[in-house]
Formats: sequence, structure tokens, C-alpha cells
Amino acid sequence: MTIASAALDTEAFRVAKSCLIGKYRCAWEELVVLKYMTDANTSGLARELRARGIDCDTVHKLILNNEDSRIQIKDPQIISFLRNQAKQITLITLDTELAEYCGIDGIPCIRVQDLVADYIKNHAVLG
Repeated sequence: MTIASAALDTEAFRVAKSCLIGKYRCAWEELVVLKYMTDANTSGLARELRARGIDCDTVHKLILNNEDSRIQIKDPQIISFLRNQAKQITLITLDTELAEYCGIDGIPCIRVQDLVADYIKNHAVLG
């Protein structure tokens, strides 16, 4: 068991315990493990997120079971893979078109530019 999985297990236990004592209204089925996948443009981010204890792999690792980013994986193949994951994996991308495809299919997606824009807007100093 890794430190990250132990922390996740501890957090899941805390939430489950809270469910049992009635602090939160939830069901066991709502306890989910969050998993993330970066596209080829953000593949370096996956390593950084893993170092911080976040379950994140690259598109190449999850689809091809290797880290060779020289092999192109086209958007339809990525969408098909994510569709088969039943919303259990969130895509992290810089690709606007790929993010739009995810939106059409209801696939969880984080577009990096949106996060940056939101951060700047929320931290802007007026004056």
C-alpha cells in the first residue's frame, strides 16, 4: 500500500464513518475513488500530480499501457476509452476541441485554460 492509497483509504474511512453517524447524508455507493488522466499535451502534469498523492496517469499509460508519447492517440480513441470508463476518470487537457467532445458526451473534463482564467479572475486586485 502506498502512502497515497493509505491517505485515500483514511479519507474514505472518515467519510464512511461520518455517513454512519449521520453527520452527512450519503450512501456507500457515493464513495468513489477519483482518478485522472492527462492528454499528451499535459502528460508531464501526471507525474507531478502522482507525486502529490493524486491518482493520475497519462493517456498513453491508460490506453496503450506505456508512456511512449511518440505514438499518436487520436481524439475519437480517447473519447471512446473515457466513455467506456463510465465517468470514473476525469480528463485533464489543454485541447479545447477534446474538452468540447467530453462536454457533449458528459465525460468529466478539466480544461487547464479554464482553471487559469478562473484563478486570475478570482485573485485579481481591483485598483
